[in-house]
Amino acid sequence: MKSFTPRILILIILLHLGLKSKGYEGIVLGSFTTTFQTAFNAEQGVEAIFTQDTLKIIDLASFRVISATPIQIPSEIYLLNFDAYYLKNKLYISSRKGGQTYRWENNSFNRLDESFTHKMQIGAPGFTSGDYYYRYGGYGFWGFRNFFTYFDENSKGWDIISAEASTAFPVGSGDGTYVKIIGDDWYVFGGEVIKQSNPKEFEPNKNLWVFHSKTKRWELLGLTNSKLIQKIVASIHVENKLLLLSRNYCYEVDLRKNLVSTHKLNASPNFYCPEGPDLNFHYYFKGYYYLLSENGSTLEAKLIKEKSLYEDQIIETSQVYSTSKLYIYLLVLLTGGLIGLVFLGARRGKQKIKNKIHLMGCQLFYNSRTIDLEDDYVGMLTLFLEREELSTNQILDFLHKDHLHYTQNLRILHQMINELNLKFRLLLDRKIDLITEKKSSVDKRSKSYFINKSYFEWPQIN
Repeated sequence: MKSFTPRILILIILLHLGLKSKGYEGIVLGSFTTTFQTAFNAEQGVEAIFTQDTLKIIDLASFRVISATPIQIPSEIYLLNFDAYYLKNKLYISSRKGGQTYRWENNSFNRLDESFTHKMQIGAPGFTSGDYYYRYGGYGFWGFRNFFTYFDENSKGWDIISAEASTAFPVGSGDGTYVKIIGDDWYVFGGEVIKQSNPKEFEPNKNLWVFHSKTKRWELLGLTNSKLIQKIVASIHVENKLLLLSRNYCYEVDLRKNLVSTHKLNASPNFYCPEGPDLNFHYYFKGYYYLLSENGSTLEAKLIKEKSLYEDQIIETSQVYSTSKLYIYLLVLLTGGLIGLVFLGARRGKQKIKNKIHLMGCQLFYNSRTIDLEDDYVGMLTLFLEREELSTNQILDFLHKDHLHYTQNLRILHQMINELNLKFRLLLDRKIDLITEKKSSVDKRSKSYFINKSYFEWPQIN
């Protein structure tokens, strides 16, 4: 499983010859070997750049570094393996391998949580909404998660958002999963899922879901456009849209309208993308794109501001997700489910029959066990199975021991019932009497005998 590389996601943009000299500006942040993490604050118009030993704040309007503060990353976070984000105009970092969460204040990191490194949401995309920081999915302990967690400063820990109104749920995903927030709807697609045939392998996540955060309900929208499942190297959130960049094209995703517009990039870039485009290192602010780029010749990292990332002309417009294919998918799923239910029902029926006592000739069968019966016992058992209840006289009539005294016949009757119950115990390996004595349902003054027919497979039992 991939873990977060200390050298952040780097985006290389090589401008074509037709661009004006003022088409972009750059700020040298450090050498290529310096590790990075970023956070964006649209309200204040600033971007925070973390290196291994420095926190730089860039004012996006003037595009200049307004502060550079020496820092020491907390020892609990290994090699800058954290997300950085702004919440209520305060800067936070949170470990990507656990729950450690810190707030930057008074030029130091103040730990807020009382959690631990659980390593259960590796590669989970993070985002802010309202008053909380969230993560979705992620990998841990041989599986991907399929739920949202959030950090609560009041409880100093992480909690799970329930999906109590849902009847269907997405397969867990991570490593490149996108979460796009539009109002109360949280769209989730992309990334990888566990391959069912081999849990050690992953495959692309082809479904697009939306989580309605107000009602706590998941909804499957359809199968994701194949363009958005290919190798995407960068993502940029632009208001209610999401830009996904491949090597040569920019896909402008409008989830509300279910439209994806394909544009040609204005350059022929050579992207460096070690970790996946779900990590947000590229931002849009007031008509400009703020991108992290690497100059391959000098191995210097630069922040590039570019007004025209792609050509205005739309090459192609298509659906973000296909509902028609979804119907086929659901039909196949439903058909498979019905076949499975029939198979399961047949299997349960066989299992039900298997776990019954069978009387065949002079033998009782129960699974792999067998017990022999004498003719008189076979006849008495058959009599019990054919009737709902038997009176004492009915059993004595069956025995036909007229030459014996009544009390002797009763003794034989009780002896045979006891021996039958003993054989049933041995056969079932349970301490239970299948033949019992109760008051007659016809005449409460007399006794009758009953057998528990639920243990038997008998042709005449309805």
